[in-house]
Amino acid sequence: EDARKDERTKTKLNNGQNDAKTVMNLFLLFLPPAWITDTIKYTNLLLDDSDALNKKIDKGELLRFYGYMLALTLQDYLPLDKMWKRQQVAGTTAPPPCFGRFGMTQNRFMKLKSKLRFGPSDSASFDANPWCFVETLIDAWNKHMNEVIIPGWLLAPDESMIAWLGKVGLNDINKCPHRMFVRRKPEPLGVEIKATGDALSELILFMEIVKGKAEKIKPKYWNKENGATAATTMRLSENWFGTGRVVAGDSWFASVRTAEQMLLNGLHFIGDVKTGTSRFPLAYLKEHTHEENGSWATLTSTLDIDGEKKLVYAVSHRRGESVHGFVATCGTTLSGEAHKAYFEDMEERVMAPCYLL
Repeated sequence: EDARKDERTKTKLNNGQNDAKTVMNLFLLFLPPAWITDTIKYTNLLLDDSDALNKKIDKGELLRFYGYMLALTLQDYLPLDKMWKRQQVAGTTAPPPCFGRFGMTQNRFMKLKSKLRFGPSDSASFDANPWCFVETLIDAWNKHMNEVIIPGWLLAPDESMIAWLGKVGLNDINKCPHRMFVRRKPEPLGVEIKATGDALSELILFMEIVKGKAEKIKPKYWNKENGATAATTMRLSENWFGTGRVVAGDSWFASVRTAEQMLLNGLHFIGDVKTGTSRFPLAYLKEHTHEENGSWATLTSTLDIDGEKKLVYAVSHRRGESVHGFVATCGTTLSGEAHKAYFEDMEERVMAPCYLL
């Protein structure tokens, strides 16, 4: 019997007076107000208002600047300095871009691009937090998404990369305090972000920067017992503690400890266990999983959560030559419907997994 009895709720917008029926309305709904106020505040410190080129920015012009930046991401056939040309650019068949017709000169755009700031960059702020000049964006996003989105029943923590090919260093807005290389990512070099997504809408709900050695204070929930993975999963899902939602994470997040902490905080967990094998019977499951593709085996146990016994599943599932182990706090051990899967050799095989959700 499934330990989770709650309805599989869908994602909802908490949109108030915003009808959210147009692209612009959706854009404005998801745009954190603090992004506007903070950017204006810190950018205007560098604009002296001496002439039209150096005038201070207001909300309308900042939104126009955002529009230009979004439009530029869709134009990969010309370098930036050609986008204001009024004549067709030699060597292309595309029409003249004429970006100036949207209300901003090239000189003004480049001025704002060079002066744009999102947070403090004074020495005291840097001493307190090396990421102070950008972390305001993350904090504002997390707060705003918690206000405008009511997520569905399934949450998905994961990693993402923000590409950075520039210099690395501290106390300098032109340098990245900590950079990572993750070979398997589409953008392998840059800043890693741990994030929680709403699995039904594919919206990112919460983010935090992986700060590495640039982390001056140990983050919330971190301790020797929890370790980094369980503590990170707790921070990423804290906004939904006590709601009975399911947190589904990959092998970086998955462990018995993570599952235990989710139960302690009113959530369920399912995850693919590869490295976090403490208290997880992975070797036993592999030994007792048949050779046929799609074969599975299950074990059940209980965790003592505040004096109450909670059921926990340990499940194996064969995919080709490999056997994957899963830990889950909800679901059923009944067989799921057979389905077809394709492997790297493009051979079609029938799989018959145990459905945990």
